[in-house]
Amino acid sequence: MPNKYVSYGSNADGYSVIVVEVDGGIIEDYHAGNSQHDSQCWVEPGSPHAVSPAQLKQFARKTALEMADEHHIPHDCVGHDPDLNEEDE
Repeated sequence: MPNKYVSYGSNADGYSVIVVEVDGGIIEDYHAGNSQHDSQCWVEPGSPHAVSPAQLKQFARKTALEMADEHHIPHDCVGHDPDLNEEDE
């Protein structure tokens, strides 16, 4: 059983991916905004410069799989975490 896993989450503001040891220690933490022009920037979700929530979810999964490869983590240890990037209430 692997001793690390990758979780990802997204919402209209961007996405997060974390690489975690099974004991809870965070190895790597990546965040991206929703701007089409700069992944480290945030724009209003309704802006014509915003990436759609569906695309952000795809980007989050792709990034999570890439990070899993970098850390030699099997893809079956990559999963969506609904608590990452929860919508503000």
